[in-house]
Amino acid sequence: MKNSRYHFTLVVLLCTFFLGCQKSPAPSPPVVPPVIPPAKLSIVTTDSVTNITYNTAAVYSNITNDGGTPITARGICWSTITNPTTGDKKTLDGSGVGVYESNITELHDTTSYYVRSYSTNSVGTAYGTQTSFTTGIIPNILSQWMLSNLDVVTYQNGDSIPKVTDTTAWKNLTTGAWCYYNNDSTHGALYGKLYNWYAVNDPRGLAPKGWHIPTKQEWSNVVLYLGGDMVAGGKLKTTDLWLIPNTGATNETGFNGRPAGYRTESGYFTFLEQFTFWWTAKEHDSTTAVERSLGYNYPDSYMYFYDKRDGMSVRCVRN
Repeated sequence: MKNSRYHFTLVVLLCTFFLGCQKSPAPSPPVVPPVIPPAKLSIVTTDSVTNITYNTAAVYSNITNDGGTPITARGICWSTITNPTTGDKKTLDGSGVGVYESNITELHDTTSYYVRSYSTNSVGTAYGTQTSFTTGIIPNILSQWMLSNLDVVTYQNGDSIPKVTDTTAWKNLTTGAWCYYNNDSTHGALYGKLYNWYAVNDPRGLAPKGWHIPTKQEWSNVVLYLGGDMVAGGKLKTTDLWLIPNTGATNETGFNGRPAGYRTESGYFTFLEQFTFWWTAKEHDSTTAVERSLGYNYPDSYMYFYDKRDGMSVRCVRN
């Protein structure tokens, strides 16, 4: 029994010794966070300016580095003064890196512009190298227009356009017709013929071969070319034939706009020497269509819509 106790004690001592001699587990190495470089401004280049017209241009740019943070805005900025910024006129062309295209509109003709690409991230806005370009000359839009009122009696295919002088017959028309002002052929030499809109819109073609009836937009382009509604009329009017004061009349375009008056939907004639009205190809609704007019007492050129039975002058544009 004594020996048994001795052996047990010895075993306990040995176990204690060996357990005490075991090494403690090595501590885990500290977690070191990755080093993230600070964000910087992006890198953007202004590559090229192309497709330059008298009032538009296209610019290609390239963001080659986002600076370590997402691009939130990009585009170009431009001015007639050097080093334009986003405080000047600019485009907004999405986000992200890579090549992108920007389009500039509403420029002035024969004018030099400075342009820079820009890109914005969380750090700020970076700019590309400045470049410049010069817009072209406005094309003479009116060189494609007839310079006198239409004076034909047949459609393009050779079919006759009825001449209608009777007031009641004119009022009841739903097909094409023409007349002279006041049914007097002596007015034809100065003012051409008056046509209702049914003739203008006839599928056989009122305009001679190689020409077409101007669209609403083509008339608007002329007015814009001449400086806008408030002044274009004077530039289109002749300096004679109109009642005084013939406000703003210069005829500097050579368009020879004369006061041809018109025939109402009821068949009566009015406004000779006071106003002129030209049909467009644009239908407004089932009973009216769009016209462009000039007046003796204002320099404007108005656009409105009138009854399709009205007799008005017509100008044509080359195809």
